[in-house]
Amino acid sequence: MATSGVEECYGVMGPGGRNVCGVTVEVAEGPGGCVYRRAGGPEALVPSCRVLLYPVAPLLYPERLTGYVMIALEKPVLLAPGEAATFCAVIGHDVAVAPYTGEKGEGGLVDAFPVGKAKYALYGPPSRGVLARWAPSQPLPCGEPPRCGMQVRVEARNASTAPIALRRVVYPASAVPLAYSGCRVIGPRVSVTATTAATARVTVEPPRVPPGWRLAPSPYPRPAGVVAPLPWGEQKIAFIMQYGL
Repeated sequence: MATSGVEECYGVMGPGGRNVCGVTVEVAEGPGGCVYRRAGGPEALVPSCRVLLYPVAPLLYPERLTGYVMIALEKPVLLAPGEAATFCAVIGHDVAVAPYTGEKGEGGLVDAFPVGKAKYALYGPPSRGVLARWAPSQPLPCGEPPRCGMQVRVEARNASTAPIALRRVVYPASAVPLAYSGCRVIGPRVSVTATTAATARVTVEPPRVPPGWRLAPSPYPRPAGVVAPLPWGEQKIAFIMQYGL
């Protein structure tokens, strides 16, 4: 099986193979139709012989256990009262595979797999905390996103009266799309405003899509008759971090 280069990660794939950040996927023609395969993963019949591969927030693998991501900063960001800082984190994400029915991926998912390790952590006490996909990263300058990583932009501000050490950023991720080009992925814009040394207001917005990039579709089918408050790609979501920064 011939596979294309890593630069082609996402988008429509017809019969043949592709290397998606080290994971080989294939659509093979056979007497019963076309079959999608991934080494160590599922197989599925693909009526159109084409699939759409696109990046999603790291929430689907091995199953959807949570709607939250926790960026664990390997170096804390220290802010005095009134100070602000902007940095980027590069974390893993998941890959969704859907039968190609146009760029919306409306045929339902046939597979999902991680780019990076799939680990989870509890934020808060067991009785009332939230389970989150654990995503370690250094706080980095923002620039061109790397290959095979998702770049998340974080704007942090200390609105409290005491110094803070920001060691993690927890945010709801399931309703926020990603942008992609080749194997590069841009994640959400996250704003963190510390209100005390242990609490913060978090808002999450979709990324700004650079020219020539695509906005990934939603992997979650919308129930019939349900109208979203805002179109996909225009959501702004709020969350309160109340169990420590």
